[in-house]
Amino acid sequence: NDWGGVVDAESSCEHGLWNRVDGIDHSVDESVDGGVSWQHIGNVGGEGPSYIRMVTTDSGLLLVANTVGDLYRSSDGANWNELSPAPWTSGDFDMSAGRAGPLYSINLSDDVLYRSTDSGSSWSLVGALPQNAQRAAVAANKDDSVFIAHCPGFPETDQGKVFKSEPGGQNFTQMSSYSTDGAWIARITVDSLGRLYTAISEANVGPSLR
Repeated sequence: NDWGGVVDAESSCEHGLWNRVDGIDHSVDESVDGGVSWQHIGNVGGEGPSYIRMVTTDSGLLLVANTVGDLYRSSDGANWNELSPAPWTSGDFDMSAGRAGPLYSINLSDDVLYRSTDSGSSWSLVGALPQNAQRAAVAANKDDSVFIAHCPGFPETDQGKVFKSEPGGQNFTQMSSYSTDGAWIARITVDSLGRLYTAISEANVGPSLR
């Protein structure tokens, strides 16, 4: 929906069990048939509409965060525990759970990367993003390296860029670029074979997987 409801892509593509959270009413639904049918199983906390991200940790826990730093964690999608606030408090952000264990989050108000090694209970500052961006997405890889796709402005014709870090989110190297003429990479994720998938958002068009 328009307030950032999401499906957890990190887990759903491989196990057939999908979870999604709605950014307006914070309801959580589950699908056991790859998204064909859905059942309401619970609600995440928080007030009012908010942009939301949801990931599944390497230990199978669900983690939900929003732009003001509210964090919630669940083992079953039905019952949620509120965690200590995240270090970001405003602005666009993204979050990813890698198969190496750590979680990563980017905040575009400060253009920085954060890392958590305890399933979101605490976060440490890794450093600045490789370049400032108006929009960006993050994906943690199985070797604890990090991909960041960024868009310098929207809608501009500048080149967006995709960067990859060394393990731990340090020392980014540019891997590729793409045209941002009316589009930007809204989400990226890495599968168990290291293949990178992107979700593209375009003006007046919803995200599409490529």
